[in-house]
Amino acid sequence: MAGDADGFGAWSTVHNRFRQWRDACLFEALLEGLITEERDRK
Repeated sequence: MAGDADGFGAWSTVHNRFRQWRDACLFEALLEGLITEERDRK
């Protein structure tokens, strides 16, 4: 299928999901969680 070469679906869908996750601060929360986990391991 066109736009599905990598198995992620249409690029408009990928972009929309990325924007939704960015707007919901998902990436920030993930990074903060990783930082906290690493800090707690020490």
